[in-house]
Amino acid sequence: MRWEVPTMRSATSFFDKTTARSDLRRHWPIAFIYTCVWLVGLPVNLWSSSMWMPEEMTPALRAAQIIIGSYPTLAGALFVFGCVLAMALMGYLMSPRAVGLLHALPVRRGTLLATHTLVGWLMLNVPALLAVLVSIPVQAYYGGVAWGALGAWLLVHCGLSLFFLALGLLCAMVTGWLLAIPAIYAVVNFAVIAAAGLVRTLCSLFCYGYAGDDDFAPFVYWLTPVVNLVKRFGTCGVERSDAAPYPWQVQFPADVVHAVGIYTAAGAALLALTYLLYRRRKSESAADPAAFPWMRPVFRYGTGLLGGLALGLGLYQLVLGWRMESETGRWVGLLVSTVLMGALCYYAAEMLVRKSLRVLRRSLPGAGLVCVLLALVCAGARFDVSGYAARVPDVSAVTQVQLRGSLGLSGVNCTEPETIETVIALHREIITLRPDEDDPENSAYITLSYTLTDGSTLTRAYQLNPAGELEDALETVFNTGEVREKSLITSRHTGSWRGGYLSLDRTGDAMQLTAAQAGEIYGALLRDIAQGHNHYDFSRLDDRHVLVVQLDLEGSDDYSLCIGELPEDCTETMQALVDVGAAESMDALRAKLTPLYKPDTDMDAAVGY
Repeated sequence: MRWEVPTMRSATSFFDKTTARSDLRRHWPIAFIYTCVWLVGLPVNLWSSSMWMPEEMTPALRAAQIIIGSYPTLAGALFVFGCVLAMALMGYLMSPRAVGLLHALPVRRGTLLATHTLVGWLMLNVPALLAVLVSIPVQAYYGGVAWGALGAWLLVHCGLSLFFLALGLLCAMVTGWLLAIPAIYAVVNFAVIAAAGLVRTLCSLFCYGYAGDDDFAPFVYWLTPVVNLVKRFGTCGVERSDAAPYPWQVQFPADVVHAVGIYTAAGAALLALTYLLYRRRKSESAADPAAFPWMRPVFRYGTGLLGGLALGLGLYQLVLGWRMESETGRWVGLLVSTVLMGALCYYAAEMLVRKSLRVLRRSLPGAGLVCVLLALVCAGARFDVSGYAARVPDVSAVTQVQLRGSLGLSGVNCTEPETIETVIALHREIITLRPDEDDPENSAYITLSYTLTDGSTLTRAYQLNPAGELEDALETVFNTGEVREKSLITSRHTGSWRGGYLSLDRTGDAMQLTAAQAGEIYGALLRDIAQGHNHYDFSRLDDRHVLVVQLDLEGSDDYSLCIGELPEDCTETMQALVDVGAAESMDALRAKLTPLYKPDTDMDAAVGY
């Protein structure tokens, strides 16, 4: 006789059918909505947009262009639904009763996590597969199926769905509040780029010469997945090609493939980390804003620092910034705003963590540390501890410098060593004299953008008075042969002109140019350059006039040469304008032109660009 007591068999499989059926029964509306999203995003979009694509493209290329154009939508949809599914699948961890019941069952936590992950991944990718299958007959109706584009789209979707779902599951694992999941998810996705933007705003207030770089550092984008993916997907598409017999080619750069692969691998790593956290998560952490003790200081200090900097800058701009006239006053105002908002954000986070309003005494050390750190950040920006304002590159380290600004420079790229040397000398003199940007006489601006030998860039922007202390240094730069030529024509052309367009600003007169007239104006420009014209004298800026001349080169869809201003010493060009019929005489032409920098009697201010 056997006296063993019958017990329930412990499940050791990585997949539990009962849990999977429960997930599907409870959360099928999410999959249904996602299916509708991609039925509209792929087959319906293909049906409605194919007829509007260029006729010279084959039907398969038209379909490929539409499919590739949906990649940014793919990244955005997965970003949203990855979080929604994580909230739905792991919602039981937020309820003490539900988590107690599930964890009492003979099913391992690893099995629960694997089941939820697989069900969530299928709820994202089965709708995507259905959309792809429905898209095939739609494409066939128009005469061609883009098999490669469809397959690539599905593979990208499978990989990125794993990443965003895993990220959502990880965020759900570190908290016991359901509504905290989307907040943590958003912070993880955007905290780095938000912090970089706040630092950029702070630098623009106090770092002399700060230009506000057009782009963030690469690591900022890598740590902001959805923005990085949308940015990279924007480089994909079907473009014209000069390589016969293929006038159109699909552009899918290698860095996009690498990015998708890296994020897919990161998704697998995040799942492994989620599993390790799940094994150590206490069931009693349900309904607790921080499921692990180490999350509490991260939450407190992260909220205090980022929230204090963001809200402090906002408070300063709305209340104090426009009232402060001196730089010291502005800095003190920002310091007070940032420290105050940092302390408030820290106390708010402490109240949430402790679930109590009585946190003042116990939170004083932490709040004090946050205030000190924020004060150090503000002081670092104010006193330029990094040496940003004084940094000037050596001539030997520069391969190119671009000049932009309101002094008639719409992107002049200089590569000659002599020109680069004069620009760097001007840069050093600006730093030495440091013109006051609040002085109303310093109304002109100039941007110096260096390309260094290591491939990096260094950009500075300044407001100054061209007729003031910097007049000699500015004239030295602007009167170098390279700047005088490239401020008129960016590059020399040897082809035939197709025609062009001429506009006189003061009167609004405009005329189309024939090929012969365009060639005549271009030849006059070259003669002015050869004779050393286009001389800059910043004490007589009223001698430079607004003029728009656009010349079109044969074989080019876009304009090949555009002039935005004309100095009076370019007599050859002015005579050519008279000869093509822009005016009856040189004096009549001058009467039709608007001074570029000097206020006109018919205008409220000087014209600039």
